[in-house]
Amino acid sequence: MRKAAFVLATVWAASTLALALVPGCYGRTCEGSGDTYGNEPNEGRMIDEDTWESSPQDGKWLSYPGQRLWLFDVPAFGGRRPQVILPYISPLEDPNVFVPDRFPGNFTLAGGNLAELSGVGPNTITVRNGTCADYFLRLVVVLEPRPPAATGTDAASPGDGASPTDAASPTDASDAGATDADTDAATDAEAGP
Repeated sequence: MRKAAFVLATVWAASTLALALVPGCYGRTCEGSGDTYGNEPNEGRMIDEDTWESSPQDGKWLSYPGQRLWLFDVPAFGGRRPQVILPYISPLEDPNVFVPDRFPGNFTLAGGNLAELSGVGPNTITVRNGTCADYFLRLVVVLEPRPPAATGTDAASPGDGASPTDAASPTDASDAGATDADTDAATDAEAGP
């Protein structure tokens, strides 16, 4: 019995020591890193007046390993705030490119810890992979519309055909009303009941 207890204690001690020396199940793969994107040439593009993408859908996406934080600082937003933020992730760097002898790629809209959004403001968004899984990221941002351009004219400007003298004065309005009433009464009397 003592021999079995000694063997059990030795196995337990060896196991405990081994677990203490191993730095977790992921090792250093889940340490965070960060970078900025969007303020250098060829870092994203406007695909229409109000929509920006970090990379083309059929291009190479951004590396997005576990705990990666991307600060998107995009002057192309023109000082506008994002209205819709769509973070797409894929296990492949180029999921929409056909490669022979490779399974077709796939991607999905990220949610939860896979795409923790913060720091949304004029020209900026922060996206963080809060997991320890490695992916690739494509970000699509729909911006608030630009304000309408000011024309410098108001509703009663001379350029629209109206002039300040076109408005009737109070006496003109009462005279016109009296004249219309007299005409209507005379017409009704001639027509009869």
